[in-house]
Amino acid sequence: MSSFPSFSRIFLLVHVLWLLSLSSLCLLEAQTATWVRKTTANQPERRRLHTLTYDSVRGQVVLFGGTIGTSRVPGPLWIWDGSDWSEPALPEAPARRTEHAAAFDEARGEIVIFGGSTASGTTDHTLTWNG
Repeated sequence: MSSFPSFSRIFLLVHVLWLLSLSSLCLLEAQTATWVRKTTANQPERRRLHTLTYDSVRGQVVLFGGTIGTSRVPGPLWIWDGSDWSEPALPEAPARRTEHAAAFDEARGEIVIFGGSTASGTTDHTLTWNG
C-alpha cells in the first residue's frame, strides 16, 4: 500500500514548493481547507522550468529536469513518496532538459516526458519512466 496521501484529500502545492525553501513543503487538506507544513530530510534544489507528474500506479510524484539559475540541474530525477524526497540511481542518465512536457500514461503505467531544451538545443525526444 502506498504511503502517499489520497489526492482526493490532499494536494501538493507545486508553485509555493519551488519558491520557498524545500526543507519544508505545504500540503492542503482539501476537506478542512487547512494547510499542513511537512518537513523532509531530503530535498531537490529549488528550480524552475521542470515538471512534476503524479504516478497513480506507484503513488508518487516524479520531478524531472529544470534549471537552477542559468545552468542545467544535475540529478534530473527526484521522487516524492508522501513522506520524503529521494534521488534514484539511474542505469543511464537521460539528457538534462528544461521547458519539457510530462504526463502520466495510466494505460502503460509510466510517465512520458517530451521535448524541451537540452545543452544541444531544442529536442523532440521522448523519454519514459516507470519507476
